[in-house]
Formats: sequence, C-alpha cells, structure tokens
Amino acid sequence: MDRAPFEDQDLVMAARESAQHAINVQNEAYRQALSELAGELYVKAYEHSIKQTMSAYAAQWNISGDVGGPANAIPNLPTC
Repeated sequence: MDRAPFEDQDLVMAARESAQHAINVQNEAYRQALSELAGELYVKAYEHSIKQTMSAYAAQWNISGDVGGPANAIPNLPTC
C-alpha cells in the first residue's frame, strides 16, 4: 500500500502542533512577564499611597519630620 499521502498529512499535523506549542510557550512567557510587572507596579502604587496617607496625617497632626523615616524623627508626644 502507498502511505505517502498519510505521511504528508502526519508531517503537516506535526508541524502545526509544533508551531502551536511554540506560540503557547511564547504566550506563557509574556503572561509571566506581565504578571511580574503588575506585581511590581502594585507594590510601588501601594508604597506611594501609604506615603501620601502618612504625609497627610503628619500635616493634620502638625508633625514635622521624615514620614516613614526613623522613629526618632517624630517628636515625643505628651504622656498622661
């Protein structure tokens, strides 16, 4: 029996599967890179938000000093 047409079909199918696998690997790499960037962006946005909030509280309470700096930057508060 002549199997040539079926072998060609198998090669075409294997080539398609290989190409699809390469695309899937590339897409997964892009997904992972975007996930890492999103995580870093989230951390930076969270840090910025906390610093803004702390600065607003410091201004409201008339506290001078480096907000988020060392603990001794905030003056001693009166005790009861």
